[in-house]
Amino acid sequence: EGAHVALELQSGGRLPDGTPTDGQQLRIRLRDRGAERAAQTIAAVVAKDPSGAGCVLFGGQPVWSGWGSDAVEDGLQPLQRWPLLQGMVVGTLGAPGTQATNLSSIARQPAEWPQATVKRGSVAWWAPTGAATANGPAFFVASEHMPHLGTSASVWGEVALEDQPLLDSMLAPGPVEPLRCRVVLLRPLR
Repeated sequence: EGAHVALELQSGGRLPDGTPTDGQQLRIRLRDRGAERAAQTIAAVVAKDPSGAGCVLFGGQPVWSGWGSDAVEDGLQPLQRWPLLQGMVVGTLGAPGTQATNLSSIARQPAEWPQATVKRGSVAWWAPTGAATANGPAFFVASEHMPHLGTSASVWGEVALEDQPLLDSMLAPGPVEPLRCRVVLLRPLR
C-alpha cells in the first residue's frame, strides 16, 4: 500500500542545488512487521502537534567513487571503505535538539524483529551508541545500499520510489543548511 507519513519540507528553504523546498515531500511507508515502536514514536510526535509535528533534516554527503568496492586497494578500514555520514540524510523528529526522554531505558530495548538490511530508501533510527537498539528521535534515510550495516540498524520504513530523487537532491559534498519540515500523517500508522 501507500505511504503512512510524509516529511513535508517547509516553504522558504532551498535544497543544496538551489531548488525551493516549498511543500516537497518525502513519503515513507512503515514496514509491515518490525516497526511497531516506530509507529508509537511517530504517533507521539504527531500527537504533540496534530497540525504538523516538527522535523529537521540535516542533509548528507554523496558517496565517494569507491563506496564499498572490493576493487579498492586492500588494507582499508571499514570507515575508509564506508565513510560515516556518506550516502545518508540524517534527521530528527520533533523540534531541533529533541532528545529521547530516557536514553538509558531506550538503549536497553532490543531491536524490533524481523529486522531488514539497509538499502536505498531505507529509513532507520540513528544511534551512534548502538544502532540496533535505537528508538529515535534521530533517524537516517539511506541514499545508497549499506550492506556493511547488516541488520544492525533498526529499519522502520522506506521512502516512496518516486520521492528518491528528492532524497538525492539533499546530498551535497560540503555543509548544507538544515531543512525544516513537518511530519504529516497520510493514513493510519497501524
